Amino acid sequence: MNPAGGSFTDEILALRAKGGNKDAFNALTVKYHAAIVNFVNRNINDYTRAEELAQEVFVRCYRNIGRFDPQYKFRTWLYTIAVNYCKNEIRDAGKRPKSVDSLDTIAAGSGTGGELPVTRLMAEEFQEQIALAMAALPEEQRLAIIMSFYDGINYKEIAGIMDATENTVKSWVFRGKQALFEKLKHYMGTDENI
Repeated sequence: MNPAGGSFTDEILALRAKGGNKDAFNALTVKYHAAIVNFVNRNINDYTRAEELAQEVFVRCYRNIGRFDPQYKFRTWLYTIAVNYCKNEIRDAGKRPKSVDSLDTIAAGSGTGGELPVTRLMAEEFQEQIALAMAALPEEQRLAIIMSFYDGINYKEIAGIMDATENTVKSWVFRGKQALFEKLKHYMGTDENI
């Protein structure tokens, strides 16, 4: 039976990996590798280092798969490990990330072909301002917004990942969006609240 097949949930694959099935763990790695690399990169803004840290996340996951509790989602457990690696990397570097990739939802549609150079330059400047504004957010707000908007993780699961209540996560996302709006409203041509 092919563990990478669509008939197995992440939790079943994790249980099989827990039982020593390397193919099951490889299927999980293949499924989540790009997402974890991108998540780490959005937090530390260094793609090469993000690839290294993602590898470390999966090594840690593999070494500790015996501790996986199937009553929780595998993704929650994996992202918890990744969040801790991001926090440690930022702390150990002694600095905040210089910038974070801009929010896809805000920058969607900018930078496509056929634009005037001035328009493209303005879109690039706006994306850079979004990245700087994201990097300036408090860690919890930045992590919650990245998981919510980029990775499509719901508030309940983010709460599990970050060991917080769902209402706390909602508050982090709301406050983070407010802070982003405040920093970017002159680029958006509005003074209204979000």
